[in-house]
Amino acid sequence: MIEIITLAFIVLMVYLNIVSTILVGSNMYSTGQKGIQLALIWLIPIIGAVIVLALFTEEPSAEKKVPGSFSSTNASESGNMGGFGGGGE
Repeated sequence: MIEIITLAFIVLMVYLNIVSTILVGSNMYSTGQKGIQLALIWLIPIIGAVIVLALFTEEPSAEKKVPGSFSSTNASESGNMGGFGGGGE
């Protein structure tokens, strides 16, 4: 089901890009403005997709800890509750 939704979304985005490209061809804009608009229409979705793919291909490490976060291993290693009510000071 997710594949069908993804495919429909991709087809819709390509269709909208094609329509936008045709509309940019009007005589309202200079050649430079048309070039910039076409670049924005086609490159932003591609750049966004590359960024998302790059983020999803990075597998987060199970050992990775966020500074200042509380976990059970932090509390057991230090002998207190992360500075909150530990009483061991």
